[in-house]
Amino acid sequence: MTQPDLPLPYLRALARREFGFFARGGVKVLHPAIDFHWNWHLDLIASRMTDVFEGRTRRLIINIPPRYGKSLLASIVFPAFILGHRPEAEIICMTYAQRLSENHAAKTRRLMASQFYLDTFGPRLLSDRAMLRELRTSQGGSRLATSVEGTLTGRGGNFLIIDDPIKPQEADSEVRRNSVNEWFDSTVYSRTNDKAKGAIIVIMQRLHEDDLVGHITERGDWTVLSLPMIAEQDEAHTFNTAFGPQTFIRKEGEVLHPKRESLELIAGLRRDMGTRDFLAQCQQRPAPKDGEIICWDWFRTFDPASPPKFTRIVQSWDTASTDKDQSDFSVCMTFGETSDQHWYLLDLYRGKLIFPDLLRKVRELAELHRASTVLIEHCASGIQLSQQLREEGFVKVQAIKPEGSKFERLTACSARIEAGKVWIPVQAHWLEPLRHELTFFPRGKYDDQADALSQGLLWLSQGGGPANFLRTMAEINRQRGLE
Repeated sequence: MTQPDLPLPYLRALARREFGFFARGGVKVLHPAIDFHWNWHLDLIASRMTDVFEGRTRRLIINIPPRYGKSLLASIVFPAFILGHRPEAEIICMTYAQRLSENHAAKTRRLMASQFYLDTFGPRLLSDRAMLRELRTSQGGSRLATSVEGTLTGRGGNFLIIDDPIKPQEADSEVRRNSVNEWFDSTVYSRTNDKAKGAIIVIMQRLHEDDLVGHITERGDWTVLSLPMIAEQDEAHTFNTAFGPQTFIRKEGEVLHPKRESLELIAGLRRDMGTRDFLAQCQQRPAPKDGEIICWDWFRTFDPASPPKFTRIVQSWDTASTDKDQSDFSVCMTFGETSDQHWYLLDLYRGKLIFPDLLRKVRELAELHRASTVLIEHCASGIQLSQQLREEGFVKVQAIKPEGSKFERLTACSARIEAGKVWIPVQAHWLEPLRHELTFFPRGKYDDQADALSQGLLWLSQGGGPANFLRTMAEINRQRGLE
């Protein structure tokens, strides 16, 4: 939208009143030599952030591709606008690195020392050479720059802004994701000065199903604005501007900012990034719709009321990482094998069990389905489980040690599924959780069902049987130094 020619006093009044209009001026101050190509999505973001400033929204998430102005608006210009109106406010700005946070602070300081800002709000900073870690105002307000997991002892804020809490290259690390998520739960929520009115903004690109956005939206009521680089369906966005409410219609297939990146440029970006990273970071979808490794439509379906004749029934267990771990699931998949080597997933059990209950459940499910073989991975709690079952005379158990990573094992199964050799029931209560996990793997929160599936299918497709079991146990014994 083109700004009309207006008298200077009126422009200053608009900048004081309306964040989107102020942001345009701030961008010109910070990037005077660049044609920034202001776009509708920036007005939309500014409108949603105005809702936070004016108290209509207290928890806001904005998911947007990298390099589309998110840090400029959220971490640099917005704190300056807040302190212009409320110089007593306390703001905490957090990113994954202290140096990046201070870089943002340097730009906020430069903006607040500019003639544009002084004409709009007057002087606010105690010093235009204030320390970057904390910019202080003459009325006791501040903008604190810190890093995710940085020290916040004794500090609080009216506005907490989290901008890129994790590096893209760290998103596949469960340890790193959990660390960020636990930091948010234990530290950030408690740092609002006013629990009823304090505001938190999280602005980032999606990286994983269990990244910070995935984590917090499971646990709280958040307003989410998600802007994919290419629209995947028709969109209608209504937002407020200095010149009244506007509605922007984006059709399926249209890019977010045509003057910045065309479809041709984006196609090259997708090739360079790879589909997996492109869908997460640019489309805000941390897994392909049809699955990255397994396409759900590859599974063939059967009627459980009239299954074929099976030559054997095999169960595959993926147990929680320790016998006392009640945060992870234990999973049992029951497969029926036909004479032409097709495999039917007859049942799926998934639950959180302590060790004595797990022992009983293994026996119970094996008896229920008349399983001839029960596969248990020879690691972590599975070692104790298989040993205990054998000591109790349960001879159906076979301890196996699959080779390769979880990703490699599921990939090895994908060709068999795509070839139509794996069947699932037309209807079962456990199908949707299974579909969700398989299509999100390896960027999903859980992988227990994927592990049980790959373990069972690989063993079945390789023939299984006593010879394989003996070779596997010999390998295990060698690794343990028993041979």
